[in-house]
Amino acid sequence: MQWYARQVANNPCSVILLVLAAALSCAIVCITLKDFPDFSDPLLGFEPRGTVLSERFVAWRNLLKSTGWNGPLTFYPGSIVTDITNETLENAHWQRGNKQGRNRTEDGNEGENEGPLIELETEERSYEMEKHEEGRIVFERTKPHLRPNMPSIPVRKNFFCAQLERSYAHVVIKSISGQNLFTVEGLRAICDLDNNKLRTTEQFELICEENSFGSCCHSWSIANYIALLRNLTSCQEISQNDITHVFRLLVSCAPYYHNMKLSHDCTKDPGLCRNVPRQCIEYDAVYYILHYLVDTNFLNPNSPSFNVPNLTYAAVFLPVAKGDSSLRYFEELESLPLYNDIAEVAGMDMGLKYKLFQECLQHDTVYVGLAGVLIFMFLWMYSASFFVTFMTFCAVIFSVGMAYFMYTIVYQINFFPFINILTFVIIIGIGADDACIYCKIWACAKAEKNNGTLVKLVRDTLHHACLSMFITSVTTAVAFFGSVISNITALRCFSIFAGTAVMANFFFIITWLPASVIMAEKWCSSTCLCIPPVGLYLPQFQHIQFCSTLCNSLWKLHYSFTEYSRVFFEKILPCIIVKARYFWIVLLTAVAVGTAVAVFYYPKLKLPDSKEFQIFNSNHPFEKYDLYLKRFFWFEEATEQDMYEKLPIRVVWGVLPKDNGNYLDPHNRGTIELDPEFNIARPESQEFLYSFCFQLRNQSFYQSTYGPLMFNCFIDKFKEWMERRCVDGISDMDRTPCCESSKFPFSEKVFNHCIKEAANFLHKTSGYLMVPSAEGLRFSKSTGKVQAIVIQYNSIYTYSSSYTEMYEFKSAVEGWVSNMVAKAPKGLRKGWFISDLEFFELQDSLSKSSKVAIGVAVGVAFLALLFTTLNLLISFFAILTILCIIMVTIGSLVLLGWKLNVLESTTVSIAIGLAVDFTIHYGVAYRLSTQEDRESSVIFALSHVGSPVAMAAFTTFMAGALIFPSVILAYLQIGTFLVILMAVSWVYSTFFFLSLLSIAGPKNGQLQLSYPSFDCCEPSAAPVEKNVYALSESTLSSSSASYPNNTIPTSESHELEPLTALKDGRIDVPKFKKKYGHRSIRPRSGSLSSASIKTRDPTLPTKMSRTPRKISLPTVNITFHGEPAGPDLSLGATSSSTIICADEEREPVIKPMSKEDVSENWVRKEISV
Repeated sequence: MQWYARQVANNPCSVILLVLAAALSCAIVCITLKDFPDFSDPLLGFEPRGTVLSERFVAWRNLLKSTGWNGPLTFYPGSIVTDITNETLENAHWQRGNKQGRNRTEDGNEGENEGPLIELETEERSYEMEKHEEGRIVFERTKPHLRPNMPSIPVRKNFFCAQLERSYAHVVIKSISGQNLFTVEGLRAICDLDNNKLRTTEQFELICEENSFGSCCHSWSIANYIALLRNLTSCQEISQNDITHVFRLLVSCAPYYHNMKLSHDCTKDPGLCRNVPRQCIEYDAVYYILHYLVDTNFLNPNSPSFNVPNLTYAAVFLPVAKGDSSLRYFEELESLPLYNDIAEVAGMDMGLKYKLFQECLQHDTVYVGLAGVLIFMFLWMYSASFFVTFMTFCAVIFSVGMAYFMYTIVYQINFFPFINILTFVIIIGIGADDACIYCKIWACAKAEKNNGTLVKLVRDTLHHACLSMFITSVTTAVAFFGSVISNITALRCFSIFAGTAVMANFFFIITWLPASVIMAEKWCSSTCLCIPPVGLYLPQFQHIQFCSTLCNSLWKLHYSFTEYSRVFFEKILPCIIVKARYFWIVLLTAVAVGTAVAVFYYPKLKLPDSKEFQIFNSNHPFEKYDLYLKRFFWFEEATEQDMYEKLPIRVVWGVLPKDNGNYLDPHNRGTIELDPEFNIARPESQEFLYSFCFQLRNQSFYQSTYGPLMFNCFIDKFKEWMERRCVDGISDMDRTPCCESSKFPFSEKVFNHCIKEAANFLHKTSGYLMVPSAEGLRFSKSTGKVQAIVIQYNSIYTYSSSYTEMYEFKSAVEGWVSNMVAKAPKGLRKGWFISDLEFFELQDSLSKSSKVAIGVAVGVAFLALLFTTLNLLISFFAILTILCIIMVTIGSLVLLGWKLNVLESTTVSIAIGLAVDFTIHYGVAYRLSTQEDRESSVIFALSHVGSPVAMAAFTTFMAGALIFPSVILAYLQIGTFLVILMAVSWVYSTFFFLSLLSIAGPKNGQLQLSYPSFDCCEPSAAPVEKNVYALSESTLSSSSASYPNNTIPTSESHELEPLTALKDGRIDVPKFKKKYGHRSIRPRSGSLSSASIKTRDPTLPTKMSRTPRKISLPTVNITFHGEPAGPDLSLGATSSSTIICADEEREPVIKPMSKEDVSENWVRKEISV
């Protein structure tokens, strides 16, 4: 420490240049070698990796990928690559679903032209399409030409330009007063919003779909369909008779829709809609109205008010394709009032969610910038130095830059999730906190009469400041690093980046900041005029009377503020805490218990119940649609894969359930690993598989499936196929050995020969929709042998977002499959179960990882406190306070309606990291106090770190409040979280923790551990310094410009006696009046002297405790030999040669100095008292 302090004090410029070179080098390397992060998919990485289920999901996706055109596996053995008949694939198209709840039509390229359809899963797809998604092949009905005997349907041409598809941008309209929209006024209001709001912008004219006349097509709305059915020229002409007529039509035709007898193409081919009345298929209006344009409660057969025309939500589809092209159009809509007297636009889906996120991520960064500016201003006023504040923020920027260098270059992590951006907000707060602590301790050190040389001042400041900042940095960083145990990729990356940034910030705080303070003192204190509180240096205006008067006024204002602050933190706040300590403990304990009830009992910290990930605030029209409104429309419900399906039971053999990819890179999922021991051809394997399928169908969770089961359990169908006659009755072809002559279980040779023929035959069989499906056999293209098998049946369970229900399904099936596989022969002992459990696994990972992260962080904080303070009682009270802070913070968020999703889990990690700071500052300050009673030690802690802790809490609080206007949910949540956490953390650390210490805090070494070689908090007794310090320009004075003496008042009534002024082992200070019920002898906070020695051992006799002391004289006149003393040579004791050494029994003697011993740079400095 001594060597480092000397280097910083004597060579501050060299230290700054060296650190600056290192920071710039890291930045240059990152810019040249790495691309900037891509946030085009903000939800990338929001999935678990490394768990049992997640490894199975990756292995399953790799199996699907490998069973493709270029993969090593195929459904068809031998030379057959694919043999899907043209009839099967006719009119088939991919309809991309979303397993993770993402927007299915984000790029606006998908359409939905189908009615009630038959949907089958397939694995013959490219992996690129399958990322985060699971494809479906959807078979439409064939569209033959109209039969001659079918009546044609009159078509009113050019009213709608094309068939309605969900790939068009659409909005949802609701009544302002909650009334029925299926009225004349309601339908006209819908018409008005469409014609006079949604279609009046310039961008709409540019991107709308045009008809043959060059004008924009009509929007698809219930109002326009009524106008079409009633042959009206405009929807504004709708009357009550029109509404009554159309409602009767809908009532009579609704049962056909709900019975799946109506389709979207009945007009083109009425033969597809047999037994449906002709009026129900006119213009396909009934289908489109019920499927797309009205809510699910309208004419719902399950509703008791089926025949009541009650329309709550109505959709309007615009002739605009969803996608990036509509971004400017949406921006124009945002500036319009999308409402009238009756209805309003409640939400919309324009396929812009992710594109808009990228735009808002850049735009809303201005709020983070405003938060940074606010913290900058407050820190500027607190430190009274613009230069120091500027350098502090440079340190914050360098910290993030170095963390990014470590993250990308050293750690070699390629994936950078957008939640890592939140680290910048956190580091600003932590950097400001550390700067406030350093400035406070620096000011206290300057207030010492015996502050000695600059090296001594730097050493003393670093000795006290580094201890507190090191503990907080380590505990905060470890709290972040503790989240690495999370299985969520994005959370892992965030924890690594945030933890690295915290430690980088500590490095810059102990190198860059001390050197910056030295530069401010050396080059500004004696040559510049400081205008408080902002520390502007304007020496050229010194001779102007107005500026001088203004400067004096600002100094007086600044002095008054600092004096009031000193009185508050040294007198008022200690009195409030100590006098009402029992009240604070009872009150805050009750609050913590109440929030614990809210977290664990009611309403509880709930897991997410929707696959939709929210990225904007809840009031955004996109989020309103995705999170709430979309479930009220049949066309959205029909796209959910679980609407008519049960959860599948899939059991896989031949593929190892391993994820050999990079867990920190969602793009890297590794490759498929085949089971080298797999062998289905053995007779014992065939018998086991046959028994497995038989017993599975007899389980309580099995759901009987109607129709042909060709590949659900291939061994059943294969055994049945092998029972055919050996001679074909038509061709007289001999089928031996693949016939009834071979008995089950078949020999390995017969099985390998016949299974290929059976697979080819079954895939060609007509009468079945033999599209390659998930279940069945996979053959190796290189060897032709069976390499993997998938058995699949339906369960009785329907997909649910409820964690409990899905856990019941998973436990039941997983338990049974595990027991059966354990009894399997050698070649089938590595089978595993998988189903549609991705969302369940996410819920499970979030639940478990958050609890473990909190435990790890609290444990590390306890160890760090115990190691540095070596006091069990302080550490216990600190951890108790930290737990209360975390509990109250999370409880407050629960009461605000938060659920434990990925973003919320990130804020919990941040809460763990930031909750420890203030409590640790107070705990270390209490430990450094030399007072023998608890109350004085509490007052000592408050007076030394109370103001910087309060300033750090206030600035971070205001920074969080400034982010509230952001529309991005991550920014909004971090702002809300910071506001709550800073308020809760300051209240509990100040009122709860210090109240505990004032009642039962350690005194006289109570519960104090003793490890002399590791005790970093109690330095050994310092040797008596007999040096005569010479005053020079480099020695700090109490009138320094950067940290004016007025910041820490040093009048005689407030000055402390130095630490070395000991008598009988006690600090010789004036006796204070009796406060708080007993005598308290304590120094004030104007210096660090009271924190510089070890408490006297009470077991030693008083006389044995004597030590030589140094005495500081307030003022001394120095007379050179041969020259008379003058007033100009009257110097303050601070940093002067008036420091002398004396024993307790002797009188002090001032050593004379020669004129040559005095530096030419001496400056007259007066201390006003």
